[in-house]
Amino acid sequence: MGLKKILIVDDEPKYRKLLQMILSEIDTLPLSASSGEEAVEIIEEENPEVVITDLKMPGMSGLDLLKEIKNKYPQKPVVIITAFGSIDSAVEAMKEGASDYITKPFEIEDIKIKVKKILKGLEIQKKAQYFYEEFKKGHEFTDIIGSSSSLMEAIKMARRVAETDTPVLLTGESGTGKELFARAIHLSSKRREGPFIPINCASIPETLLESELFGYEKGAFTGAYEKRKGKIQIAEGGTLFLDEIGEMPQAIQAKLLRVLEEKKFYPLGSTKPVDVNFRLISATNKDIEKLVGAEKFREDLLYRINVFTIKLPPLRERGDDIILLAEYFLEKYSAELGKVKPQLTEEVKEIFLKYPWRGNVRELQNVIERACIIADIKITLKHLPPEFLDHSTDQAESKPSNLSDFTLPSEGIILEDLEKKFIIEALERSNYNISKAARLLGLSRPTLRYRIEKYGIPVKD
Repeated sequence: MGLKKILIVDDEPKYRKLLQMILSEIDTLPLSASSGEEAVEIIEEENPEVVITDLKMPGMSGLDLLKEIKNKYPQKPVVIITAFGSIDSAVEAMKEGASDYITKPFEIEDIKIKVKKILKGLEIQKKAQYFYEEFKKGHEFTDIIGSSSSLMEAIKMARRVAETDTPVLLTGESGTGKELFARAIHLSSKRREGPFIPINCASIPETLLESELFGYEKGAFTGAYEKRKGKIQIAEGGTLFLDEIGEMPQAIQAKLLRVLEEKKFYPLGSTKPVDVNFRLISATNKDIEKLVGAEKFREDLLYRINVFTIKLPPLRERGDDIILLAEYFLEKYSAELGKVKPQLTEEVKEIFLKYPWRGNVRELQNVIERACIIADIKITLKHLPPEFLDHSTDQAESKPSNLSDFTLPSEGIILEDLEKKFIIEALERSNYNISKAARLLGLSRPTLRYRIEKYGIPVKD
């Protein structure tokens, strides 16, 4: 990395030279300008990290230059030079966005300390921006794979609520992508630059969950050798994601409810309240209203967390999304393994469309990763786990009631043409109702949708 450029703006050559000498001692590259007008040109060409400018200069004053810089480069730090005793001018400059000020005559160590502090802050900002960009990858709504109507409806609702601070409850089976949705909501919200803090309520014992959420003071309990912030406090300005909130013990439910009502909490062992400001997104794979009925979940807390509920569809109800996701995971794992992407056979695709996917997207991901490791050119039935054998034939699909009417012509037939013909006839007879057409053909709805797509059959609205 090169030296950090710092622009010194002063109409007096002796001060410019002195500042250049001081700043060159802290591994920076000092540039200089004798006027505000010259400084504007240098900023355009060199883009210095920091600008240090005198307030009183002929022509464009330091205050005017500060306003010009903040208009074009709002994040660029500007340090004001002011004469000793002219603190009022420095205060005015700070109100206009100056980062700091130094006085004439100069205190050499004071200048070094202030510039080092500003440069360190810029480095922290760059690192934070880098991690933010890395966090965003694969976690935005545009990264959610699928086009089924049920998924699109969930995304539509999530986009709308993301713009607010309303608490969100995500429901759905395990593996349907609740945390992915939570991250996407966070990244589309006004809190996007704040932290996203996830915690799984089911994976942490009750005694540890309380300290994880609320933090503790030194000596609060045996083993608390130092003060520690809880996840609620760390989520300040951002989003707290409570996964599997239905598993939260009732004693902690009561404390969480108080936090949501009062916007403050007490760390374990502390008598001093901590004010908090975060957005809550919760998720559960259980019927939380049944938990309320069984007195395992507080009804008043439920009212707080489910202001806006989004139900995520199980994979088996998402039709061709199954194949889209399978292809995505094939790309991902073949790239990671450094091998040519194997192809799914038609038999495997049809099995995937009939399989119940009780583990949802997570199960599909695991199946594809395993198959990608052991398969070479094609993924066939032998590359799938044993339970898929039960779905290798159309056992669950009904058969035509009378097969004696169908005979093979002497000249032979093309089976795909025959299948396409029957699909079109079933669609026309059912007035293009996919469910009715599927029943006529003895197929599952996802399988019929896949074959309609395969043959490019236009489906009327």
